[in-house]
Amino acid sequence: MTNDLLGPLVELERRVHQASAHYDDAPWDLEAFTRPLPGKKELSLVAVASGKPVGFLVASSRPDGVHVHRVAVDPDHWSTGIASWMLARLFAQSSGVITINCDRRNQRALAIYTRAGFRVSETTPVGKLLLSTDALAPVETLRMWYVFTTSGMRSGHAAHVPGLVDALSRISRTTAVRYGDPVDLPPLRLNLSWARAFARLVARARREGVDVIFVRIHWKLAALLWLAGRLGGGWRVALWSSGGVGFLPGSRLGVRKRAGRLIHAFVLRRAVDAVVTGPPRLLDQYADRYGIDQHRMLLAGNDVNVEAWRTQAVSEPELASQPVVQRWLSSPHRFIYVHGLDPIRGADRLPDLLAEIRKELADAELLVLGDGPLSPLLATEPLLMAGRVPNDVAAWAMAQSHCLVVPSRQEGFPRVLLEAMALGVPCVSFDVGGCSDIMGELRDSYVAPDGDLVRMAALAVAAARLPVAGAARSELVERAAVFDTEPVAAALGATLRCLRAQGSGSAAWLSRSLWRPAFPGRKT
Repeated sequence: MTNDLLGPLVELERRVHQASAHYDDAPWDLEAFTRPLPGKKELSLVAVASGKPVGFLVASSRPDGVHVHRVAVDPDHWSTGIASWMLARLFAQSSGVITINCDRRNQRALAIYTRAGFRVSETTPVGKLLLSTDALAPVETLRMWYVFTTSGMRSGHAAHVPGLVDALSRISRTTAVRYGDPVDLPPLRLNLSWARAFARLVARARREGVDVIFVRIHWKLAALLWLAGRLGGGWRVALWSSGGVGFLPGSRLGVRKRAGRLIHAFVLRRAVDAVVTGPPRLLDQYADRYGIDQHRMLLAGNDVNVEAWRTQAVSEPELASQPVVQRWLSSPHRFIYVHGLDPIRGADRLPDLLAEIRKELADAELLVLGDGPLSPLLATEPLLMAGRVPNDVAAWAMAQSHCLVVPSRQEGFPRVLLEAMALGVPCVSFDVGGCSDIMGELRDSYVAPDGDLVRMAALAVAAARLPVAGAARSELVERAAVFDTEPVAAALGATLRCLRAQGSGSAAWLSRSLWRPAFPGRKT
């Protein structure tokens, strides 16, 4: 809240007062805005659009927390989420009890405050409601476990997790717990040995006073840890789950798989404290697919360390000397696919996609990095197959390409898009899962209707023709930076602290509000 904004803020205050019958008895003047209050400079916020203030929040610190003196949004921007975003930002950077006064007739404001976790504590002498939250402990005191599988590390799917855990540990007391590594917990087996290992892990969690356990993907382990928490552990369990149903429409499932899916759905609905997913489109898909209450669903982002990923892409690996890679490097139009080779990821579509691309770019080549059940079939096609490679090698190959293609039939929050964007490499996909949300306002240039290979090929050709350095590629890097590891960790830490202190409903509101600016045009 800088001095050059004071005049526009006074005018904004006047407009809000005129538009709302229940805002306040009189609008603030310049003196009210400049009145010194403890912590006001650090806590207050102004929302700006096109260089013009469209909302503000004025708050000050108190011995037991924070008091919000004013929340206002330009009437032309009501119902756009600005008020919730400012409150969420305040929550994320504050601790203790947060209080606010509100006219009992101001139903619009009361609805926002209720979703945020405010409750009526008393009535002020002038007849307004004093609302307050539960006490929020400082984020740095949050004791969190981040549980992930070592198999994901070996496959590369979770190779980024240690970096995210490091970022979380700088803002809270976060510990990585490896599932599948005998040091922490071996792979789940229905035997006495595994039960003893799990009991030791639960005892360790109790000794360390864990507040929240964040489990990546493994819903069975999440359910067991949730049960242990209910039986005396006291911690809350949040399960990260982001993806499609895992099988193609029309597939015949055996009795065991059908039973597993029913149990999985029950766990998501009842046997964890919250389901964490993203981007926004996944919230709706999960709610519909599994019947999950939206108040139990937290929004979070996948992450990419932009600087580290760009550094990995510099060194030329041994892969560069392979004949298929040499052929690819010699092509003036280089396309790349980095994913599993199965129908769900659309790997069977690659030959037809390349044929469409070659109608415009006859000398185009498509390098395929990955393996899977379709490997033998694709080996006979006009694709350049290089197999699975380590993450740093994939980064180098992406950096040499002109366009990444993602022809998946199902997706969640594909990091491969973030990785390509971080390098300034155009990436085209179908409008499945979270692909469109990830691309944001760039979606029209890089996202094709689901299954439309002709449109995808056209987008890929246009993307490959972009100058190696230019505004379009800079926009991709800027978009990737939205999901850089540090802001993703900060939002997740604030969300899980809110889950611990106020429950899933308030945490769901906080997560959606924090991420709202990242997904323009999407309801969060």
